[in-house]
Amino acid sequence: MANNNRNKSKSRADNPDPVDSPLTSLASTSLNPPPEDDTIVQINQHFTDYNLRLRSLLRSNTDNTQQITDLSNRFTGFEVKMDNFFSRLDSALPDPTRDPPRIPPSAKTTNPMVTAPDPPSTRSTS
Repeated sequence: MANNNRNKSKSRADNPDPVDSPLTSLASTSLNPPPEDDTIVQINQHFTDYNLRLRSLLRSNTDNTQQITDLSNRFTGFEVKMDNFFSRLDSALPDPTRDPPRIPPSAKTTNPMVTAPDPPSTRSTS
C-alpha cells in the first residue's frame, strides 16, 4: 500500500496536471506561453502611454466643447443685437409689404405731374 501511495505522489510530481483533477491549469489550456517579465513591463508602459493619451484627448475635448459653447453664446448675443437693430429700423421705416396709405379721392389726380386748376373763387382777375 505504501508503494502505491509513492507511485501516486511521484506521478503527481512528474505530471503537474493530473487527469483526475477537476480543474485544468491555465498553462495547459493556453495556446501562448506566459509572457516574460520584459513583456509585462512593456504592456504596462503601453497601457500608461495610452492612458495619458486618452486623458489628454478628453481634456482637449472638454476645452473644445467650452470654446464652442463660448462662441455659441457670443453668436446668440450678436443675433439678439441684430434682431433689436432691425426691429427698430423696421419701426422707423414704412413696411413695403403693407398696403400704402389711402389717398382721399379729392386729392387724387390723373397725372401727378399736372396740378389741378385752382378753384374759381381763388382766381385773380386782372
